[in-house]
Amino acid sequence: MIDPVCGMTVAEPAKITCEHQGKTYGFCCEHCREKFLSEPEKFLAPPPLVDPVCGMTVAEPAKITCEYQGKKYGFCCEHCRTRFLADPDKYLHPEPASPPPAGTVYFCPMDAGVEQDHPGSCPICGMALEPRLDGAGGIAAAKEAAAAEKRESRRLLGAFLLSLGLTLAVCVLSMYSRNPWGPVLLGFAMSSLILAGPAKFLVVRGLESFRGLHFNMFTLILLGLATSYLASLVNILIRLRECLQSGSFNSVPQVYFMETAMIATLVLLGQFLEARSRAKTSEALRALLDLAPPVASRVLSDGSTETVPLDQVQVGDTLRVRPGEKVPVDGTVISGRGSLDKSLLTGEPMPEECGAGSHVAAGTVNTAGSFDFTAEKIGADTLLARMIALVAEAQSSRPPARKLVDTVAAVFVPVIVLCALVTFAIWTWGFDDTAMGLSCMITVLVIACPCALGLATPMSIVVATGVGAKNGILVRDAAALEALRKVRTVVLDKTGTVTEGRPRLTEVLSSGDQALRDRLLADAAAAENFSEHPLAKAVVDAARERNLALPPAEDFSGTPGRGIRGKVGSHDLLAGNAEWMRENKISVDDRQTGLDRVLAAGQTPVYVAEDGVLLGILVIADPVRPEAADVIRELAARGMETVLLSGDDPATVEATAKKLGIEKYIGGVLPDRKFEEVRALQKDGAVAMVGDGINDAAALAAADVGIAMGGGADVAMKNAGITLLGKDLAGIVKARDLSVALDRNIRQNLFFAFVYNILAVPLAAGVLYPLFGWSFSPAVGSLAMSLSSVSVITNALRLRKTAFAKKS
Repeated sequence: MIDPVCGMTVAEPAKITCEHQGKTYGFCCEHCREKFLSEPEKFLAPPPLVDPVCGMTVAEPAKITCEYQGKKYGFCCEHCRTRFLADPDKYLHPEPASPPPAGTVYFCPMDAGVEQDHPGSCPICGMALEPRLDGAGGIAAAKEAAAAEKRESRRLLGAFLLSLGLTLAVCVLSMYSRNPWGPVLLGFAMSSLILAGPAKFLVVRGLESFRGLHFNMFTLILLGLATSYLASLVNILIRLRECLQSGSFNSVPQVYFMETAMIATLVLLGQFLEARSRAKTSEALRALLDLAPPVASRVLSDGSTETVPLDQVQVGDTLRVRPGEKVPVDGTVISGRGSLDKSLLTGEPMPEECGAGSHVAAGTVNTAGSFDFTAEKIGADTLLARMIALVAEAQSSRPPARKLVDTVAAVFVPVIVLCALVTFAIWTWGFDDTAMGLSCMITVLVIACPCALGLATPMSIVVATGVGAKNGILVRDAAALEALRKVRTVVLDKTGTVTEGRPRLTEVLSSGDQALRDRLLADAAAAENFSEHPLAKAVVDAARERNLALPPAEDFSGTPGRGIRGKVGSHDLLAGNAEWMRENKISVDDRQTGLDRVLAAGQTPVYVAEDGVLLGILVIADPVRPEAADVIRELAARGMETVLLSGDDPATVEATAKKLGIEKYIGGVLPDRKFEEVRALQKDGAVAMVGDGINDAAALAAADVGIAMGGGADVAMKNAGITLLGKDLAGIVKARDLSVALDRNIRQNLFFAFVYNILAVPLAAGVLYPLFGWSFSPAVGSLAMSLSSVSVITNALRLRKTAFAKKS
């Protein structure tokens, strides 16, 4: 039986029951029975109708429904219904993380040549292998990479918190233990649990480094953990034998379990901080994959349409795209007209009209009209799929931030091991003191455990990213922030980056006075108020900013790619391009004053005529950001060259570049060309790419540093390592200065970590003992090791005050 209140299963015959309307119900407890008796209808009511796609509750009777396998489902909107029909099993039977796709290759981005066909850790540096997101199975692997990295970050956080909790618990319990052996046994239990649980992977990676003789940071971590733990066990056994012989258990052995716990906890903290900084590196590919619609409308022979999943579209199929829908695949329009938002390809906010013979690309959005087109490129052959492949190629080549640490550790590890062995040998055979030799050897290995070394980079990065966030700089990829100081070339997209990204009316060209120009703008705005075109919005916004009263308008109609017509007051009004004017027998040749200047600047003219007479021209442009010129000068002062790269018309790009003082510029470039240009520039040094559109995604991923403008496309921000939240280009200069400060801070941390070892290891070896009787016990060594970590953390916190204090 099922308890109708809490849903628990109740063993029959149920001990707690009641009858309602002739039926017996069983309950898990008396409390549930009382709740049921107070409101039985509440618990017996049918479950609410839930949208299987988004999980929203749908009011019954649902307005949007469909049937699948004999069952009726309700939806909150048509979009959810469409997604459900494309793949019902995906929403009715969701699967957990799927196994890696066949052909997925896992590689180490730090050590060339380390590749295998399954997940694991690098035998050289010990870091986790990453899936290569290009080649066979790569795109499918991208769908799982983001979730896997998030799970790893959460796992490491849990491991750190568990290790910290166990350590603190033993400290507290030991204080209240009356038995002298209590702290010893508690310490043994705690360290054993930590090594067998949260810190187990540290032990495994350390053992792997010995197996392949590739010493790294995990080698020293294992030595520190093993020596402190095993030495403690040996001391316990020796003391137990002595206690059994004497019959007294009042004396306790010297143990180092607390040192074991401290080493593991501090290392786990460093591992978690590093994992968190890389937790979102694969989300960009998933965002790109989501750009393509899940279904397409295929036109049948009788002219009707059917909705089919995207993977069922074949080359040669005729597909229909209605207003507001995305183009599913690449092809050529055969009938109808539309207004296509190609920001995916060009980054431009103004839709481009398309008609018979026009090429359309997957992922672009039809903002107005309806058209049919022939599918020519599907699946991996579409331009969108090629963009995804470029992003995957670029992302898989990014090195981790820990490369410097492991490179140094490869030399540092054998030196420390040699020092420990020499220390043991000198005390054992030179001074005939095996106990002292063992103590000094353990102290050397404990004090040299690279906790400070492991925290040096991630702690600085955590503080720097916090400083950046407070200054409008969102750092998604710490490696990008580290690399920014090395950048010598900054590539800027035009629309939405150096310009504001939204069309605005800049000028009204007319031979009449101001009153006529105001009337021209007001009448045009009255008609354009019925249109959703971006140019129409610019006209309406300009009229409102000037507080112009709009006359009544009616009989509005528009022709995609041409213009509009309507009745404004008592006048017949036309507004559109020159071709629209000529189609309506209106001469545009006698009103060309200033038009050459407008066209040369890359601005858009909108002709306005009333009652068959041309009144003037509305000039619409995308203004340059006011701070752009100053930022470019600041970058030049820091030794960085600026390049303007845009999919816009070359004449417009040239005009913008000259206005900003940029010497190198290229216009009319599509995403793949942007990618190639960035790759070419990288031959001369590190490159930063700044953009805001989907068309910039591949170039942002390919660059050494990708910087996205806040408010731009989600895909751009996910491909960029850095996002400027305030949409202010000055953030580029701030981010570069933050990168310089971060590099300086990391080097200071590494200096502290290594100098500490250079000074501490000889003391731990007992060099002062023959002269002054001074020596370090393993417990003191553990404390010194912890203090070195504290010094690193304290220095990292200095970034909060010095990040932008100095310009470099």
